[in-house]
Amino acid sequence: MNEGRTSLFDERARIFLADVAKLTRALPRDLANDMVAKQLIRSAGSVGANHRAAFRSRSDAEAIPKLGVSEEEADECVWWLRALGDINGATSEIARLQDKAQQLMAMTIAAIRTIRKRMK
Repeated sequence: MNEGRTSLFDERARIFLADVAKLTRALPRDLANDMVAKQLIRSAGSVGANHRAAFRSRSDAEAIPKLGVSEEEADECVWWLRALGDINGATSEIARLQDKAQQLMAMTIAAIRTIRKRMK
């Protein structure tokens, strides 16, 4: 698979995770925020980790399910970010991170489509 593309995605995913961590650290500490923050951080980390695992796969057929998990985790980040906005009030930072998660999801979908075309 294309290692250069993996590096770009990897960098963006790591920055996304760091930005999510900064956001969650700034939240007021209470049961709801702590639970949502924990889920959000897990999902944000999983986006990049599963994408990286896909690009280290032994075959295209093995890579697609891992990319599928990455796509699902990016979508889950959007959901958790919306939940944070509902709990704490929407902010420009939450909206920015939702956009970043959607971009990571779109990049992952594009990678899946490319692999599927190559497999045909």
